[in-house]
Amino acid sequence: MFHVGQKVVCINNKADAGFVWVKGTRPTLNAIYTVRAVGITTYNNVGLRLNEIILSGYHCCYSHKRFEDAFYRADRFKPVIEKKTDISIFTQLLTPSKIKEPV
Repeated sequence: MFHVGQKVVCINNKADAGFVWVKGTRPTLNAIYTVRAVGITTYNNVGLRLNEIILSGYHCCYSHKRFEDAFYRADRFKPVIEKKTDISIFTQLLTPSKIKEPV
């Protein structure tokens, strides 16, 4: 479902019971992030590492090793759906007509 390079949006940044976010590590609700890695959290959940937040040096219950860059639970994010905008109809309106009007 998730892959490296994918854009995701944070849909849940509330701390779990007994968990306290280290300052500067809480993802911002509705913010868009880029997936840097997909893996497994300590509790065997799918997890994401993000380009915009690096947790090196912090002990986090979602990483397998102490002071390892931690994974955020993937269920805190959803993929960003990028819609391609087609503006060809508007560029056609701006293109001068090739039909000559009668004089």
